[in-house]
Amino acid sequence: MHILHDSALKNVPNPCGFCLSPGSLCSVRLKKGQGRKAGTQIDLRNSRCQHNNQVRLSLKTFSKSTNASPCTNIPIMCPLCPTASDAVWKYNLESHLRTVHPTAKISEYQAHFEISKFEFVALKNAFNSKPRWTAKRIRNLTNINISEAHSSCVALRCVPPTDFEV
Repeated sequence: MHILHDSALKNVPNPCGFCLSPGSLCSVRLKKGQGRKAGTQIDLRNSRCQHNNQVRLSLKTFSKSTNASPCTNIPIMCPLCPTASDAVWKYNLESHLRTVHPTAKISEYQAHFEISKFEFVALKNAFNSKPRWTAKRIRNLTNINISEAHSSCVALRCVPPTDFEV
């Protein structure tokens, strides 16, 4: 939802779908899953995320927009890049095609990056309704009372020496 609707990301080139960092800082590799019915999976060993936010995703499940999970931004292979290339996040594919493959006819690949109206509206609603951690809200956290049992001071206290024989 941030890639589509957050104005702070409008000028970020190809943001990572995991951490929203610029695309050049992160890379996602895909691999064939194991087993007869296994599909494509994220290759966690050969992928990297600037903020280590990469997680195992069911690409098949997340490729379909539902009421509970409207976002279909998954890493996909660019149809014009070599097979061994990094994957491109679906929401970044159109930009990728325009910059990396400027002579490509974008309309031929629209089905790969097209977002349904339902998905767009559902993510817009989620973005507008989700509470944000603003700087003001974080500053107000100083008024939270923390019990002594949960305070880091407990771990830093020195234990008074006891009488013992040498």
